[in-house]
Amino acid sequence: MEFIFEFFGEFREQAQDLPDWVNMWMNFMFFVYATGLLFIFHKWGARLAVGMMIFLNVPASAFVTDLTGNIDWIAAVHLVLWPPVLYYLLTRDVFGPDAKPRSFYGAWAIVMSATIAISLAFDSWDTIRLILGTK
Repeated sequence: MEFIFEFFGEFREQAQDLPDWVNMWMNFMFFVYATGLLFIFHKWGARLAVGMMIFLNVPASAFVTDLTGNIDWIAAVHLVLWPPVLYYLLTRDVFGPDAKPRSFYGAWAIVMSATIAISLAFDSWDTIRLILGTK
């Protein structure tokens, strides 16, 4: 459990060195994920997104950071854990037969899906650079 607290400390420390736009993007992502808490008692997509973040993404990111000694490898963790969430949201809550895009939840599902997709693009680029040794 200690490695999770170390991860958060390292994450905060590294965030100070990032460009302002990256910190603004991370704050926006946090807001979108946190807004999902409004729906976790009624919507499976929100349960999946919020649950993945809290119960899988954070511990896995902390573990990979502890294992590699490099916080940048959390990008690879995202590439493993987030595509299933994106697929679920897109096929059920955004484009599915019962999707209600004009509802508050539907709007959240669209914004959450776009946020994950954009983040996965950044994470793909970061992971490629890590593999090539240019980051």
